[in-house]
Amino acid sequence: NIPDAATGKLPDQADVRLTDTPLVPYGEQQAQLAGKKVRHDLKQRRIDMVVSSPLTRCLQTSLFAFPPGQNEALYYCHEGVREAYGM
Repeated sequence: NIPDAATGKLPDQADVRLTDTPLVPYGEQQAQLAGKKVRHDLKQRRIDMVVSSPLTRCLQTSLFAFPPGQNEALYYCHEGVREAYGM
């Protein structure tokens, strides 16, 4: 509950950006490196499906780690793999 530096207003608690934050640039780099490691560890085995939570940072992680066009995986977004209460 820190006031905005520009406006001095407190954040709107209904603003979804407070709970569904995007990846920061370092997180993007980590996702790319994680994807390379997984592909290396799997050697020549194919990735058939990428399952993700619908949270923005999770979708971004799956797309940075396994970019469309570099594989033939199906992408599946499911509410059931979403974290609950920030955990």
